[in-house]
Amino acid sequence: MKLLPRINPVTLKELRQLVRSRLIVWGMMVLPLIYLTVTGLVLSAEMHGIDPVEATYGKGLGTGTLAAVSIITGLVTCGAIPLFAAIKTVLETGNDKLGLEFTTTLTPAQIISGKITAVAIISAIAVALAMPFFVLSYLMRGVDLSTTVVLPITLFASGVAMFSIGLLPSCARRPVAIRIILLLLMYMLLPTIGSGIVEIMSIGGGLWLSSSSNPITLADVAILVFLFVAVVAYCRAQAAAELAPPHLDSVRPLRITHALLFVASIPIVFKSWEAWTSIWLVVAALILLRAAYYPAALTRGAVLHAPRSRLLRMLAFPFATGSIPSIIFALLIMAVSVVGVIIYGDTDDIELAIVLAFEFGGFLTIVGCAGRLLLQNHKRLAGAIGKIALGYIILVNALTIVAETDAIDEHTVRPMLCNLDGIKSAISQHYVLALMSALIAAILLGLTAIIEFDRFRRK
Repeated sequence: MKLLPRINPVTLKELRQLVRSRLIVWGMMVLPLIYLTVTGLVLSAEMHGIDPVEATYGKGLGTGTLAAVSIITGLVTCGAIPLFAAIKTVLETGNDKLGLEFTTTLTPAQIISGKITAVAIISAIAVALAMPFFVLSYLMRGVDLSTTVVLPITLFASGVAMFSIGLLPSCARRPVAIRIILLLLMYMLLPTIGSGIVEIMSIGGGLWLSSSSNPITLADVAILVFLFVAVVAYCRAQAAAELAPPHLDSVRPLRITHALLFVASIPIVFKSWEAWTSIWLVVAALILLRAAYYPAALTRGAVLHAPRSRLLRMLAFPFATGSIPSIIFALLIMAVSVVGVIIYGDTDDIELAIVLAFEFGGFLTIVGCAGRLLLQNHKRLAGAIGKIALGYIILVNALTIVAETDAIDEHTVRPMLCNLDGIKSAISQHYVLALMSALIAAILLGLTAIIEFDRFRRK
């Protein structure tokens, strides 16, 4: 009986390659010297002109040291290591190397898990090299013990999450140059998105989790842990689905992961239903957009993995691989999210959420079903419909941005139909559009679902 669990071979391979990389080796050797040099310079600058007695018995000099060490550690764990590993993944999954997944018994999920584990180990080593300087900042006073402990953990978790997000463009089946450009754009856009999320979660000038009137509790810590686990699990499942060969039912594990995360996140509704509803409505919209843009038939793997019982097949159908199961799964998520808005929101929020869900979701459902019906005999037309729909959505969003920008510049509110204020001011028109799109979408979805479900069985 084996006393130790088997280590993922991909983890061992990644660690060997990272250790053999001169960039990583020299970086780990130089990193303590950088910490020491920067810490010395910061302390020299802070002690300049300060009386030794005040420096010894005053408020302390640990704040500047903590900030300097945190910035360097953040650049390493959230920038250098994830970006280096993500670009390595892009080069390993180039167009000329696709097909090597057929030569291994490892599943795509195991391959992705091995890469994430290797990056986590390297990031943990980088954080461990910084720990003496975090302790030094605490000993120099001015910093509490909880900050000294929580900050390195946060930087480590952020680095692992950054690499998990970076796996999405890394494993996509696109040319190498495009994937590297997407990675670089992601590293430039994520800080902006993060700052926007912080602004959204601000209440009364204080952060949702750390305002003076609402201190951090055990429930808040549990929510943060869940968010970290959810990001890593979602990105792992999405990257594995992108990396999987065609003969595997690759999207079914992704949808099961979606469903488990959706159920596990329901307790967050009681903490912040706005954030929960917004996140899942966006996820559902992305699923619908992908199904409309890229109509796909049920794969052979999905049919082979279908249950024999007709009842179990009906329950498993939304989790199968294909455009119609994707649409049904996304609509289920959207329906539960709208119910959450109805229960916890006010009248304006209810109307706005219902109109957006039915109008936007119905439009994408119509496009996805039409593309799937045309896929068998008119493949080019089926793909063109999705691209036209995507162009229409981009155009509407561009008009929305222009309208909102003009309104902000002129300090006025324009009730245009392409922005949220316009929807509120002309809600009756949007109700008509929402009901029409929902009716047409229901008819098309019912027709295509019957046709698609008939193929969802063992041959």
